[in-house]
Amino acid sequence: MTSAQARAQDAKKEKVFRDPVHDLIVIAPDDDFILDLIDTPEMQRLRRIRQLGMSCFTYQGAEHSRFTHSLGTYHCVCRILESLIRNHRGQGKIPRIIKKIGRSVKAAGLLHDLGHGPFSHVFERALGSQGLKHEDWTTKIIESTDTEVNKALRKHNIDPTAVANIIRKSPLADSLAIDIISSELDADRMDYLLRDSLMCGVKYGVFDLEWILHTMYASEVQKLTSGEKPMKLCADATKGIRAVEGYVLSRIQMYEQVYYHKTTRACEGLLSQIIEYAQWLVKSGWVPPDTPLAIRKLLSGTEVTIEEYLSLDDFCFTSTLMTWSVMDCDNANQEDLRSLVRLLVERGQPFKSIDVEHKMRDVGKMEQALKEDTLRFHYFLDAPGNTVYKGVLYSLKGEKEPEELINSTIYVLTSNGTTKPVETESEVLKGLSGLTLQKDRLYYDRTKEQDFEHLFSKFGLS
Repeated sequence: MTSAQARAQDAKKEKVFRDPVHDLIVIAPDDDFILDLIDTPEMQRLRRIRQLGMSCFTYQGAEHSRFTHSLGTYHCVCRILESLIRNHRGQGKIPRIIKKIGRSVKAAGLLHDLGHGPFSHVFERALGSQGLKHEDWTTKIIESTDTEVNKALRKHNIDPTAVANIIRKSPLADSLAIDIISSELDADRMDYLLRDSLMCGVKYGVFDLEWILHTMYASEVQKLTSGEKPMKLCADATKGIRAVEGYVLSRIQMYEQVYYHKTTRACEGLLSQIIEYAQWLVKSGWVPPDTPLAIRKLLSGTEVTIEEYLSLDDFCFTSTLMTWSVMDCDNANQEDLRSLVRLLVERGQPFKSIDVEHKMRDVGKMEQALKEDTLRFHYFLDAPGNTVYKGVLYSLKGEKEPEELINSTIYVLTSNGTTKPVETESEVLKGLSGLTLQKDRLYYDRTKEQDFEHLFSKFGLS
């Protein structure tokens, strides 16, 4: 065998990544396009963005990155496809669909978080990223002919727009491909619940992934008015109910105990207020010194290019905050911003909170009174709107039509071949569905406690 032949043979060997969640993540020789995508600068940037944003201020182990989660999501996509091929063996339709969508849906699993900015969701909420969500930035990056990700996809004859359509949930994409990447029972959640649980050192997010995969099928679900029959992932009702119940309960517990932990939300709110304060000062004509171009443009509302957006990561933004924390100031407002930044970067006492779920009208009055006061940058109202499952934790009542709920439903395949919402077969989830556990809190700066105690008393919030 010549050296060239040996190199060619080595190139076709599977590649293996050791992973704390899934143990071995294997890139099969046929998935060599995944290795090229991993090596792109757009993917490598995700190593510099924490998966859980500010949660490391609460759980010191939560330092894992969007990169590790993205690789884990790709792995879960592969496991789902393998399960569907096994469980639908001898049935031509599903294997044919998987053969058609396989490479695109694997790419979508790996690339689905490319558009996240620094500190993940908190950056998106505070700046709005010019009105674009991270999914929008993700598809822009994938479809831009100037990015290495786009070039790698085209090199392997994978249509970048087909991958982007899966992520944006376009009607042009296959419904099963969309469901695998983004649904109530998807590869994304399968990885992040287990990964976030492990890295935070908690047990809330643990569920029986292996049994869910073992009992997984694909089946059509008829929409109520349009007559369409999108293909959805579902679990075997006779075997998989308990595993699905555990999966839903793990999500509830992770949202309650980790994602919406009071300290984490306090730190996220503090960073949001710092960004809003900086935006206000920039619009008044002053830019904090040594602020990178991309951040200056975002603060001023100026359009940023894809290249500029990709220059942003946790390291860049943290460095900017460190610079702001020691900047020279010319007036009280600049000094006020600096004090908030120091409170964050030095991990001082985070914002204090009070429950206000029954006092929202009074909060509105206070907010109106503080509309032009810089004290408004020293508090924030936290009224989370995420849904764990069909109203569990956060109510969806009155917000969605029944047909829209198809996209927020986990389905099971019954013994007679019909597809039903899991709560119709599970007394546990039937009892939880629609339960509202929303917690509205008002967080405020402890260093301004006397000012806020006066306001709370004045507006009936004390």
